[in-house]
Amino acid sequence: MKKILKTILIVVIFSLAMVACQTIPDPTDNQPIEKPATALPVEQPTDQIKPSETALPTPTTEPTVEPTEVPVVEKSITEVDTVECDPGLYLSFDPDVWQTIEGKPGQCLELKGEETCIIHSNWGHGYDAEYIGVSSSDQKIGNTTFTIARYFYRPNSKNIIYSYTWNGGYISAENPQGLDLSDNCLDQLDEVMRLSEVKGFKQ
Repeated sequence: MKKILKTILIVVIFSLAMVACQTIPDPTDNQPIEKPATALPVEQPTDQIKPSETALPTPTTEPTVEPTEVPVVEKSITEVDTVECDPGLYLSFDPDVWQTIEGKPGQCLELKGEETCIIHSNWGHGYDAEYIGVSSSDQKIGNTTFTIARYFYRPNSKNIIYSYTWNGGYISAENPQGLDLSDNCLDQLDEVMRLSEVKGFKQ
C-alpha cells in the first residue's frame, strides 16, 4: 500500500513540474491590435489660406448686346405734297424728288436734276409713225386701270414720251424738245401715279 501511495505522489509531483515548465503567454498577445488614431483635419481660417489654395473663379462672359436694328420706314402718304396739274386733277409727289412748275400751262412738275423730265397734262400727240413707235399695256394700280404707253424713236429705241391714260385723265412725262427720257424719270412718274391713285387724284 505504501508503495502505491509513493508512486501516486511521484506522478503528481512530476505533473506539477511539467506544468511549471510551460511558457506562460504574454497577456497582451491575444489583445486586438489597435490602429493609431487619425488626426482630424483642422479647418484653417479663410484669412490664412494661400492664394494657390483658393478655388478658381468660374469664367464668365459679358452678355452679347445685339445691335439695335433701325427699321426702314417708307414715306407715308401724309409726307407728300400735292399739285393741281389740271383743273380738279391733283398729283401727289415727294418734294425731295420733284419741284413744281409755275406759269407754264400743261406743265406741273419737273424732276430735280433732270430738266428733260417734265410731267404734262396735255391730251394727244401728233407723231410720224415712220420714225416713232409706240407700245402700250393696261395695268391696274389700286382701284384704277391705266393704259401705259411708251413713245420711242425707232432708230435707237429711246423713250421720248411716257404716258398714263385712264377714265377722265391723262398724264405724261416728256419735254418740249422731244429729248430722251431716263429710266429714272419713268420710275419716278410710276411712283407719282401710285401715290396719286391712293388719294383718288384729290388734294
